[in-house]
Amino acid sequence: MAPDDLVLFDRNNHKSNHHGALIQAGATPVYLEAARNPFGFIRWD
Repeated sequence: MAPDDLVLFDRNNHKSNHHGALIQAGATPVYLEAARNPFGFIRWD
């Protein structure tokens, strides 16, 4: 990653991924919405 790169980023990641990779590189995250089932759990299919 380079400064000002756009990176597709799932919101269901550990914060270390966000802070360690994106912020230090200067990249800009584009957050994706996680698909959830009727119970609020993230779908795996």
